[in-house]
Amino acid sequence: MAKILLLGGTGAMGMHLVQLLTNTEHHVVVTSRRSRQGHDNITYVLGNAHDDIFLRSLLKQGFEVIVDFMVYNTLEFQKRYSLLLGSCE
Repeated sequence: MAKILLLGGTGAMGMHLVQLLTNTEHHVVVTSRRSRQGHDNITYVLGNAHDDIFLRSLLKQGFEVIVDFMVYNTLEFQKRYSLLLGSCE
């Protein structure tokens, strides 16, 4: 069983992945800027995934898999890439 963090999980692509992961053995944490009801093995966490403080606190939970469907400009992507990969060490 993997613990999966899904950033952008309520968007056009992410919502389909959430649907595929529902009722699997994996625990899926999805970030959302709006309050949403979790179900089965899906947990929604209220917060803005573009906010580094929010994301750093979330990453402390430890995830085996991180899927990021967020949209970034080049500078944001470089910063986010370092933050997400640094959490895997």
